[in-house]
Amino acid sequence: MALCEPAAALAALCARIRAAASPGEAAPVCGEGDPRAALMLVGEAPGEEEARQGRPFVGRAGRLLDQALAVSGIPRAALWITNVVKVRPVTRSDRGVRNRAPTAKEVRFWLPYLEEEIALVRPRAILCLGATAARALLGREITLARDRGRWQAGADGAALGVTYHPAYLLRLRAVDPAAYARATAELTADLAAAWAIAKGAAPPATATSPESPP
Repeated sequence: MALCEPAAALAALCARIRAAASPGEAAPVCGEGDPRAALMLVGEAPGEEEARQGRPFVGRAGRLLDQALAVSGIPRAALWITNVVKVRPVTRSDRGVRNRAPTAKEVRFWLPYLEEEIALVRPRAILCLGATAARALLGREITLARDRGRWQAGADGAALGVTYHPAYLLRLRAVDPAAYARATAELTADLAAAWAIAKGAAPPATATSPESPP
């Protein structure tokens, strides 16, 4: 019975997350994966495809993440994958509905749900995909140029690191293929380092990056 407890608790949390959405918002997207995962990946917020399917990281950015996981030899099913903000942030205009960055108010609203999620999964390592997730969990300003590769104490004793959000890499690919190739290799290396830490390795020495995405 004990083996079922994290899954049941996460399912109950997901039900509360879905009930917390405001009228008119897209349906919230809960985390998914192994309820006892040693490694948790935390992104910013769902996008269009994620809102449609009700699953995190299943759009173009998710496919890029899956490729990086495969290169790193990490099975997605062994991870817990989630976002800070559980509802797709959008702007509406005569051009239609578009993604936008979440507001500080939205991050504050959803952060307690993420913190509870972390407490239930109890990962050894948390890799934040993008600075927004790392800012939320560390409570301070984060830049990829300074903080990428610098593992530190996170929630519930987990080692916490930050790397590129795959959506940033997609934007980078369109304007600078060489920088995209470098950043993709760095994302893959960061995933491999996070996986090793989750399996019991000590965090690596600090690393730096030439890129400084938001």
